[in-house]
Amino acid sequence: HETQTVHHTEHKTAQPSNKKVIITVAIIVVLAVGLLWILLGKGDSTMDKNILAKVNGEPVFAEEVDQLFAQATQQGFPVQKEQVLEQVITKKVLVQEAKKQKITIDAAAVDKYITDLEKLIGQSIEPLLEKMKLTQETFREQIREQLMITELIKTKQAPAPTDAEVQAFY
Repeated sequence: HETQTVHHTEHKTAQPSNKKVIITVAIIVVLAVGLLWILLGKGDSTMDKNILAKVNGEPVFAEEVDQLFAQATQQGFPVQKEQVLEQVITKKVLVQEAKKQKITIDAAAVDKYITDLEKLIGQSIEPLLEKMKLTQETFREQIREQLMITELIKTKQAPAPTDAEVQAFY
């Protein structure tokens, strides 16, 4: 298995389009929840630490992209590695923007998300994380970043127009 090395120049922090943001969030949510049901089924990882891209100085490692690509393909998503790389880059841009906007997610919000997720699947996530060789800390960080992005998007969305505004427009 060859790791294709893709070098990107510094990624702009310009606001992504709404469609791209929605697609990114959908994929992030599916991948985060998919972590609970997907077993990687492989022993020690043979993925390397090659840097595929840098997002404002923050590296994107081949290992990260390969892991998400494996999860997506195991779930039946017809994606290419380049698409997964773009999604990782977009996620990093959004997390960086959330940090710039001083959006923080406390441990209680992460705890609530995990509790709600456990209720949804009807069991503790701990055994599933162990099977996937995913630490509780790594999973919590993924959830925290997901919640930061969700909060960022909420702050960027315009409020729905009122009936009077719709009438005036027409």
